[in-house]
Parts: sequence; structure tokens; C-alpha cells
Amino acid sequence: MTTTQLLGNNLDLVFYSLGKSVNQKSAWATKWLSQKHTTTTDGTKQGGTTLPNWLPSIPIDISHSEQELFLKKHLVTGWKGDGLLSKDAIIIKNSLATLQDDALKQLAKLSSVTKSLKQAIFEEFIEYAHGNTLCFEHISDNEEFWSHLKDEKSTYRQELNEFQQQFCFRTVVIYFLKMRFTKALATALGVAISDETFANPATFWNRIFKEGGKSELKSQTFKPNRYSWYRPATNEHLSILAEKLVTITTTELTKIFTYIPSNTKAKSLDFITNDYSHALSHETFGLFANFLMKDFSNWLVNKIDTSLVNTHSHYEKKQNCKFIGDYTNSILLAHWITQENIIKNGSDDILIPQQSGNHSDIDKFSRVCQELHLMTVLAIGAIWNNTDPVKSICDAMKDGPRKVTNSKHHQQMTFLDDTSPEATSALYDKIVFTMSKVPKKNPHHLLMASIHRELMPLASDGTLIVLSNQKMFVPSQNKRVKQLLDEVNLLAQIDLSELKGKGELPSFIYIFNKDQRLISKDVVAESSTNSFKISGNLTTFGNFTKVITALNDFINNTRGYEYSIYQNRIDANIVLSYYQDAVVDGMLIHASSDENPNKITHPTFFNNITNNCIPIENFFIIEELDLNGTIVSDNDSFAAQLLGGKSSPHHRFNYVAIVDYRTSTDVKLNLIPASSYESYLHKYGNAFFKYFGLTPKVPSISINAFREFFSTEIGVQIIQLTLRGNSGLKSKLKSLLVPSFLIVTKELTSGPIIELMNLSENFDKFKSTKPITISGLVKEMISSQYIDGDAGTTSCIINVLTQLKIKVDQFLLEFESKTDKNIYELTKHSIDFNNPVVVDALKRTKTKSIYPNNEDVYIKFLTPSCELPLSNTTLYKNGDESYLTLHSGENEIIKIYSEISILEFISFILTKTKGINITSLIKGLSVPSASDFKEIVEAYTSVSTELLKLYNTLSENISTLFTSMINK
Repeated sequence: MTTTQLLGNNLDLVFYSLGKSVNQKSAWATKWLSQKHTTTTDGTKQGGTTLPNWLPSIPIDISHSEQELFLKKHLVTGWKGDGLLSKDAIIIKNSLATLQDDALKQLAKLSSVTKSLKQAIFEEFIEYAHGNTLCFEHISDNEEFWSHLKDEKSTYRQELNEFQQQFCFRTVVIYFLKMRFTKALATALGVAISDETFANPATFWNRIFKEGGKSELKSQTFKPNRYSWYRPATNEHLSILAEKLVTITTTELTKIFTYIPSNTKAKSLDFITNDYSHALSHETFGLFANFLMKDFSNWLVNKIDTSLVNTHSHYEKKQNCKFIGDYTNSILLAHWITQENIIKNGSDDILIPQQSGNHSDIDKFSRVCQELHLMTVLAIGAIWNNTDPVKSICDAMKDGPRKVTNSKHHQQMTFLDDTSPEATSALYDKIVFTMSKVPKKNPHHLLMASIHRELMPLASDGTLIVLSNQKMFVPSQNKRVKQLLDEVNLLAQIDLSELKGKGELPSFIYIFNKDQRLISKDVVAESSTNSFKISGNLTTFGNFTKVITALNDFINNTRGYEYSIYQNRIDANIVLSYYQDAVVDGMLIHASSDENPNKITHPTFFNNITNNCIPIENFFIIEELDLNGTIVSDNDSFAAQLLGGKSSPHHRFNYVAIVDYRTSTDVKLNLIPASSYESYLHKYGNAFFKYFGLTPKVPSISINAFREFFSTEIGVQIIQLTLRGNSGLKSKLKSLLVPSFLIVTKELTSGPIIELMNLSENFDKFKSTKPITISGLVKEMISSQYIDGDAGTTSCIINVLTQLKIKVDQFLLEFESKTDKNIYELTKHSIDFNNPVVVDALKRTKTKSIYPNNEDVYIKFLTPSCELPLSNTTLYKNGDESYLTLHSGENEIIKIYSEISILEFISFILTKTKGINITSLIKGLSVPSASDFKEIVEAYTSVSTELLKLYNTLSENISTLFTSMINK
């Protein structure tokens, strides 16, 4: 019996089993894959207009509620049965093995092969050798390759046999995919085709996709290539095989069409490969990757600059993408499952993969497989949506990698195109790079080099998504990171390091865009980024869909543009956190892994802030002001000017918020009365300062409490996270978080708070009270018997403490203002003689008359007669010389020389004696000695020290109250 007869008998046996399986469908198979069929004129089974849903089907007589119970009882949540091969899939797998043997025999007998095909197969061999790091010293050209291939005694026989196995496997896979596409297209068009058509589908395609017309198909797949030489030895039952190819799932196709070398001990059904990931091949990951590439990327770009929306290919419905790195086959599988569902739902908003795999695997085989699969899915989608499959396929195949000049964005177009290889290259809208397997040596260097490499084929308005287990922001590598961020914009980073159950999903995700209009040009090399953190425990990977939903809600339904700090407890096990961060000189300002419990990015504290703080717009109406003090967005401002109704800011707002950008790494926020706006504007200008009018929404609001909160460690962190970067500043300011309890106030009518309130309202009384006494009252007020965690009580106490702090500050300023003065007026002294500390010290000293004999005081009479009434005194200080002049009207009567402290005391006493005879005053006035006054001055100086302690105590107490209420 000849070889052809043996081969024919083997094929007949395979196709006999195919026919038998069609005629004898088991009940299990019917439940597993249900499909409507119609019989064509040639007696073959033809698929109906509705293809099966690729989920286990439920018997028709089971109600909807019973179906749900059935699924919950018998199936794992989110599982589609993709881990098993169906009966049809096993038949296809066996058929593939049989046709692979057929292809091997045909390859061995290729004699009249064309030179171009010989060269193409030789190129396949070169790619195979390169991908497997093999060296063939004696095979340097086409002729030597074919000579060794036919030589059974070649020194490379084992390697050549393995190459032939893989090449023939790929050839049959391409042939199967062509049959699959032909079947899907014929079904979509309602055309009956025979086994002969499947044997040579090109004739059928040529009738549908006519060259030069509207239906011309721009695809290299249909042109002669290295895989197009194969035809099976027999054409029988090919239509049955094609029907089964259409009905099996993409997951099954991926498993069947994954080549396993002959020296692999694992069985093919086990699908054990180093480049396979259960998590990354899951439909949930496909949904996540699709979300990152489309909706999420668009939102990130729009968040930076709203003027860029709808100007880039980001927003075109069909975009090309590239998958590269680890687990690419798994990622591509998840991507295709997602795209199939999108197409089946009637949408043409799809991502078309153009390349995938590790660098050694990016070959013609991958591209041909992807093109055929895409066209098949589009044909199936046309069946589901009752649309024109030819138009859908032709439109999609036009959107290949863009040929874009490697020049800067928006450069003027040249009159004659430069078509040299150096001038143009294939650019991608989206690139997904995965680096899950991190080497032990120089992992960060590899990450940076890989990012630089993958940025080269990225379109100027494209997006690079990097999934890596290597953290990018490493302090020791900040120079490399800075160099990278000088060229590209980091749109976002997603931290998954504390998410358990994520499988092979890497711990860090970085999203880049190299549009020059989005890259910060700040002199300190600062850029802002969006930081997300997802933590918790995934009981099943399918639960990751909750994260996708939460992210989608954040950018669409929760005014994500205006959030600077956000947290969502998705369920009991998963938490989504978000905050704006800044990158300065290659380092993140805020680290989400900081262990400081009072650091805003600490998980617990972050959670408390988002629960117990609300945006400041809940307290104020906020409007941006221009240089003239008018509202930037006020539609009535022009009409108001024409009517002469334009008013000053202090007539329209109660307060003005000033955002200070002089130090970009330390943004400051100040709240001032509206009446002071013009003076501040004159002082600071508008270059590094932005001004906003504030109108309170809440009655009796304490602006001082807000000032104090912004000066606390928490407030400073929130300001840096929220207001960094002056774009979209108004919305950022509106979203600035402040404690929610400030909106509640309560009147306290007993306890030390009443006395402290009186001191805060009466400055003279405050100055006459010892700081240690005030400190004791403060300590008593904030003790547990008054602080019970009630929001109203705490808010009231903070208001009192802030008022006291203002009084302390005023008192301290008086100390500072009374130094280095050359001229002292009667009412201003460097020592407050009403202060209880000074009064006590004065009472303890002995005094002596200043006239006639006082060694510490010298009196100079300027007129013969001093019997005149005192009108005023003037204290002079010029270097070491100090004296006090007594005036009667415009005449100087007496000069008194002494220590400055004694002169101040004399001036203080004489303040109350205007109109009294000067001679009587001089004879009746007694003062302590100079040595005693030195002790009095020291006692008074100690008051400023006590005031500073009180100031710090008040600051600490205020900060503690804010922190405790936020952490409540």
C-alpha cells in the first residue's frame, strides 16, 4: 500500500469520527455547546444566524431562577469551563496532529517549489534559530539550508526535525484559521459552501473581497506566504471540521494551537508552559487591560489638559495596539475574549493587536494568526448584530500600524513624502509591556531600558502601559527615573503590591504618554501624577471585576477630575485609594508605603481622612479672581461694568484664598479678609500667586479654624497633594479636604472654656493674665471631662484655642516691635508695666526719689522755671545714650537721663499725670534702683518665653484635636 493510500485512510478515519460525532451528539455535548443548525442544499450542516454563547448551556425547561441556582451550585464563580477541552475541541486537536503529519510528508516531497517560497521557508528557519538561540555554522544561505533539510544524515538532523515539526504545525494552524474564517464569513453572508471551497478558500475570498473596489481587503494574510503552500490530501468532511472550528472557544483554540516541542515531557492537554498565566489569561484581566488602554488613558490625558480631548487617536474607535514582554500569549487571550464580547455587543470601539510576544516570537506567524482571528471575530459579530461583515472587516483591516514620520508632534507636512526607512516607522496607539519575571541582577536598569525601547514605536499621542514586579521609584535610581520623566509624562501609577490573590498580575502598573504638551517643563523638574493603590484580598480572581467597576465609577460618576484624595471600600476585602502625587528629581514626594501612622498616605490614616473629611466647597462658594478682583467665570461681569456696578472684592466676598506657588515643592495656602486683597495683590502680584474669593455657606463659620488646620502637619500634606500644579486649580481648591466636624458648632456655657473665651475676646485682659495661668486653663479645658469626642464640642474648643493663639501671636509681635527703636512715644514701651509679672516684681522692690539725689537718675533743667503743667513726654534712644524729655506745650522743660528701663517706667507713670505741675511731679516721683530694674526686665523677658511655650502648647493641642477627630 502506498504512502498516499495510508495517509488517505488515516484522514478518512479522522473525518469518519467527525461525521459520527455530528450524527451522534450526546446529551452532555448538547448542554455544553448548543447551536442552531439549518440544512443546506448540499446536505451539510450550516450554522444559523445566532452562534452559541461560549458558556455552559442550561436545558431549555429550566427557569431563569433555577439556572442561577444551578450555576451557583455546580460552577465556580466566573468560570466558563475554559479549563477543559470540549468534545469538538478534542476532535480538532486530533485532526491537527493528523494534518501535521500530512504536512510533514508533503514538505519532504516539495520539489517544484518556487524560489520565493524556498526563501520564505528559509527565513522561517532563521527566525526559529534566532528564537531558540541555535547556531548553524554550515547553513549560511538558502541552498545550504535545503540541502541539509533533505539530507537524512545531516549533522543538524535533530534540530531540523524539530524545526519541521514546528513549521508544519504552524502551517496547519494557519490553514485551520483560514477554514474558520471562511466558515464564519459564509455564515454571516448566508452563503452555502462545499468541502472543495474549504480546501482552497482563496477562490471564495476573491469573489467577496474584490481588488480595486470598495470591498478590497488590505491584508497580507491572503497573499502568498510561507504558510500558504499546504493543502490536505483529501477534501472530505472539511465543512464539518470548519463548523467545529467556529463553535469552540478562543481559549480552546489558544490551547490547541500552542506548539509544544517534542522533547517536552508534559502532555499537551496539561498546557504547561512558562509563558502561561491563569490570571492574565482570564477575561477579567482582559477587561482591565481594555479599561486601562481606553477609558482610563483618555481620562488621564483629559485630566491634565482638557483641550486635548478628541484631538488624538486616543479617541478613535479603532486603534492598533501591541503586546510585548512576559505572558504575552495569556494577555492576548484575555484581550481577545474581551474584544469578542465588545464586538458581539454591537460596538466597533475595538483595539486591534498588531504585534505580540517576546522579541524572538514577533514573527509573521503571530501576525497572520491575529489577522485571521480578528476577521473571524468581526464576521461572528456581524452575525450577532445583523450587520455587513465585509464592510466591518475591510474597515478594521485598514487600521494597521500607522506610518508616521519620526518628527516632533504637529510639524508642518512636507510637500514630497520622504519614504526612506529612517523617515517613517510603524507607530502604535497603545503598547502593553509586561515584566513579571524580574532578574536578580540590575532589575531596575532592565526596567528603564525596556521602557525606553518600547517608547520608540509609540505614537506621540499614544499610551505605554507598563506592568512590572520591579518598582520604578527607587531612591538610589532617581537619576535614571528623572532622565526618563524628562522625555515622557507619567500619567498614573497603580500599586497592587498589597493585593493578595492577584496571581501573576504584576505589583506595579505605570502609564506613560510622550506628548510634549503634557510634559512638565518646571525648572525643578517637577511633574504630577495620579497614584492609585488597590489593597486587600481577592478570594477569586474574578472579583477583580469589582476593582474595574470601582475605577470606572471613579472617573465617570464621582467627579474624579476634582478629587485629590479619595478612597472606596469596594467590599469587605478590597480597598481602592487615590491621591495626587508629585515627582521631583525622579523621586515621589509621598510614598504610599510610609510607616508613619500620621503620614497621610498611611493606609489607616488615609482611610480615616476620606471618611471624616469633606471638600472645602461644602463650606464656601469659591470663585477665581483676576487681576482686577473680578470673577474669572462671572458671566455678568461685563454687564456689571457697563452699568457701573463693578465692586471691590471685599464687597463681594468675605474672604480671599491665596495659593502661593513660589516654591513648587512647598505650595502654601493663606486665607485673608477680603478687605486685605488689594494690598496682598500689590505686594505679591499674580505671577506665582492665585486668588479666589470665598463666600461662607455655613453661618458663624470660624475662618481661623481653617487657617489652623492648613498649618498642621495633616493640612500641609493635603495642600501638597491637592494643589500641586497650577492647572485646573479652581477644581482642585474646591476638592481640598477639611475636617467635616468644622461644620458643626456647639455653645458651651460652663467650665474653663468660658474664662478662656473672655480672654480671647479681651486683649488687655489677656495681656494682664500670666501665661502659666492660661496654660492651666487650657489643660483643664481639653481634659477628658470636656473632650468627649463630640463634634460640636471639639469644634467650639478648637475655635477658642485658635483665638487664643492669635492673641499670643499679637502679644509676641509687640515684644518684637519694641526693639531697635530710636524714638519711643509715651504710649509705647518695651516693657508692659501692667503685666502681672512686672507688677509683682515692682511691688517687691524699694524705691527712691529721682530728685534731688539719685545716683541712677540725672535731671537737666532746660528753663529757669518748671512750674508749668506737663503736656507730654518723649523718650529718645540714640546708641548708648537714652533720655526722657518732659514738655509743657511746645517747650522742652526737663531732660531726664538714666537706664532705658527706668526711663520707660518714668514715662509710664507720667502717662496718667498730664496737666500736673512738672516741679511737683519731679519731687514726688520715686523709682527702683537700676539693679532692681535689671531683675524686673529679666522677669518681663521671661514672659515672652512663657508665651512661646503657650503658643507651642496651643499649636500642639489644636493639631492633636484635629488628628484625634480625623482618626475617630
